[in-house]
Amino acid sequence: MKRWWILLVLLLPLASVFALQDATQALIELDKKWGEANLKGDKATLGGLLADDIISLSPEGVGGKTQVMDVTPAAGVTNYDADEYKVMMIGDDAAVMIHRVGAGTEEAFRSLHVWAKQGGSWKVVATTAVPVEGSSNSQE
Repeated sequence: MKRWWILLVLLLPLASVFALQDATQALIELDKKWGEANLKGDKATLGGLLADDIISLSPEGVGGKTQVMDVTPAAGVTNYDADEYKVMMIGDDAAVMIHRVGAGTEEAFRSLHVWAKQGGSWKVVATTAVPVEGSSNSQE
């Protein structure tokens, strides 16, 4: 019996590591889904990924769900090319994500998203994007 308790104590931390990896991968996949939906103008998918009370920060100011859904992709962009993902889990139902989009293009930027579980689904509750230095988006 004592061996089972020792084994259980040793395996519990591994289970939480795998759960965090699963959540991280799920969030990255949701972010890519968001990017592709934005390119296609798929408002139904966008609406399902964004919290109703999302806060967005952009050079134009602070916005909400309508402003995030109305963002149009840069001319000529045909695929969502994101990389350098970093996800920091905050408990089981919140996470902060950063990543880069459009590396090597004139429209490159880095994003920060705050994700939270709402009603059992991950939703973006806050977002902002910063132009990558040297892109046409950056301030010279």
